[in-house]
Amino acid sequence: MVTEIPEDKNLENADLTGAIFSDRDLTGVNFWHAHLQGADFTRSNLSEASMAGADLTNANFTEANLVYTNFQNANLTGANFLDANAFGAEFGGATFAAATFDRTDLTAATFSGADLSGADFTNAKFSATGVLQAIVDQDTKGLDGADLLFPETLRHR
Repeated sequence: MVTEIPEDKNLENADLTGAIFSDRDLTGVNFWHAHLQGADFTRSNLSEASMAGADLTNANFTEANLVYTNFQNANLTGANFLDANAFGAEFGGATFAAATFDRTDLTAATFSGADLSGADFTNAKFSATGVLQAIVDQDTKGLDGADLLFPETLRHR
């Protein structure tokens, strides 16, 4: 299902389950609290978009531009961020069980209060990445030796 973007770029609370947004310019689109389970954002530009509170379970962000995208309190369970650029993205309070960040640029991204349990950050690029009060467990991978801000505040399950 390919979805058209309204002129006002507002898709707040929309049911877009399984939508295909690959190779699209979605700069600044408001997906606040949208239902985007299984949505495909491969190679899309989502810079400065808001996905706050959205359900992005199993969404695909392969090679997406996520610069300064707001994912606060989003459900990103099983999401794929392979080769994505998430410079400065805001992931505070989000849930990441089984999400993968292989070769994702997370420079200056923030994960304050996020639940990183079961997330795989293997080969992700970290530089000044904030993890204040984020939650991790024995299944969280790829954070050892990463350039993180406030790693001493990580909470372990």
